[in-house]
Amino acid sequence: MRIPLAESATGVLNAAGRVSLSMGPAVYGSYWSVERISVSCTSATDTDCTMYRQIESPTTLIDATSNGNSDTNDSSGNPIDVKQGQSLVFVWTGGVAGAVATVVLDGTKETGR
Repeated sequence: MRIPLAESATGVLNAAGRVSLSMGPAVYGSYWSVERISVSCTSATDTDCTMYRQIESPTTLIDATSNGNSDTNDSSGNPIDVKQGQSLVFVWTGGVAGAVATVVLDGTKETGR
C-alpha cells in the first residue's frame, strides 16, 4: 500500500561543527520514494550539507548544498528510491557546536502490505 512519506531526523552539531544523520525504511518489504528533501540548521554560521546513499563516501554522493542552514531539493520528477535496509546519510559541516540540524523527507512509501 502506498501512503504519504513524512519522515524527519534531528541532531546536534559536535565540537567540530559536524553532525551525521541517517534515515531509511525499517519495516521489512517497505521502500521510500523521496520527492522532496528539506534541510535546516540553527548555526549562526553557514553550513554545508551533503547527502549520500548508505555511507559517507565520494562514490555514494547524491547531492550537496552550501546552504545547509535552509535549503530544499524538489526531486519529484526524479524521486530517490530507498529500499528497506538502505539509508540516506546527511552530513552537516562548518557549523557552530550545539546548533541543531534537521532533515525532512517527503514523498511516498510502500508499506509492503
